[in-house]
Amino acid sequence: MAKVLAAILGGYGLAYTSGAALAKILPLRPSEAVYLIGMLQVLLYVGVVIWIFSVSARRAWIVLALLIALCELVVLIN
Repeated sequence: MAKVLAAILGGYGLAYTSGAALAKILPLRPSEAVYLIGMLQVLLYVGVVIWIFSVSARRAWIVLALLIALCELVVLIN
């Protein structure tokens, strides 16, 4: 159950925050950034879900929390 929640909630949270961080970093026009980030978020979400089911639940939550915090830090700095 913990892996399923990590995959659904943590994967979505990471995809969302990484998209926000990329929007701040990438030097693209807004219309181009929306398309690119949207496609990358789908790929990231699928990859995270696959990765979560290959590691322990504890490791998945720890890595997700660190990556989400890193993305939020990038958003706050820029």
